[in-house]
Amino acid sequence: MNGDPALEPSRNRVVSALADLLLGTCPDRVPAKVRERYEARYLPGQQLYHASAAPQDHAHVLIDHERPETPLVLRWPE
Repeated sequence: MNGDPALEPSRNRVVSALADLLLGTCPDRVPAKVRERYEARYLPGQQLYHASAAPQDHAHVLIDHERPETPLVLRWPE
């Protein structure tokens, strides 16, 4: 993938979570399909959005959710 390497662990967790969620319906087919669609559609769209809109540059509040149990506030208006 050509995205931000720092986001790769998050992407992998999302793909795994989606696969786990759907495993009960078609365990032999769903995980590969979920990963294919995620990598083919979501990631390129996400990269395009970040490249064109630069949302982190415009956000008033910025929170890193890499570890959902301990979110990290990166920017908060004073």
